[in-house]
Amino acid sequence: MFACEAVDLDLLNTAPIRLRAAVNVGRPPSEVFAALAHDPANWGEFFPGFDRSGRWQTPGPHGVGSRYTKRFIGITIEESVLAWDDGARLAFRVDATTAPALHAWVEDYHFESDGSDGTLLRVAIGGKPRLAFKLATPVLPRAFTLLMTRAGHNIERGRWFSTPTTNS
Repeated sequence: MFACEAVDLDLLNTAPIRLRAAVNVGRPPSEVFAALAHDPANWGEFFPGFDRSGRWQTPGPHGVGSRYTKRFIGITIEESVLAWDDGARLAFRVDATTAPALHAWVEDYHFESDGSDGTLLRVAIGGKPRLAFKLATPVLPRAFTLLMTRAGHNIERGRWFSTPTTNS
């Protein structure tokens, strides 16, 4: 594994790569939060590139300080939860990956009511890429927007599970 810096949410404002997206999801904030937070394997259901191998590495109940792994395009990613406000916010950092892609990476998800029965999902990412990942920098903003839009549509269509899991 390639270790990443143990950064906090300040990286969102100082990182060389800063990505932002806002997506409308036709599900209540509590359901969208559950899709992202309750089971790391769910990411394989709605995020293109992720598989269903995600698992909690710490026992429940889950929240700030919990750790999990996910796999994206064949790369295993270890992450730690930095913020967990049930139904409103989820943030995490990447602790290590099986590919030398990142020095540091933080993601912050905010779940806001859209005024009806839906969610305005606001996502912010801050990253310090290693050389190989720097080459992708020019396409990241557009690719990130497309990825979040696809994930939002998949969650809206019910491709998620709201029951918390402990992977026991």
